[in-house]
Amino acid sequence: MFGTSDKHFGAYPKDPKECYSCEGSGNSIFECPVCNGSGEYPERVRCPYCMGKRFPSCEVCKGRGRI
Repeated sequence: MFGTSDKHFGAYPKDPKECYSCEGSGNSIFECPVCNGSGEYPERVRCPYCMGKRFPSCEVCKGRGRI
C-alpha cells in the first residue's frame, strides 16, 4: 500500500502472541514498553489487527477483541 510495509496492513504475524512493537525481540538495549522486554504480549491485551473492535472475521483474536 503506497510504499508501506505490508506488516502493518493486513499481514498477520507468524505468532499472534508476538509483540508487535518490538517484533518479539524485547529490545536488547531498552525494554519494550508494550511487552516489558518479554517479546510476548501480556495476557488479555487489545488485538492490534482489529484494534479491539471484535470483528468476527479477525484471524488473530477470533472476534474476541483481545489476544
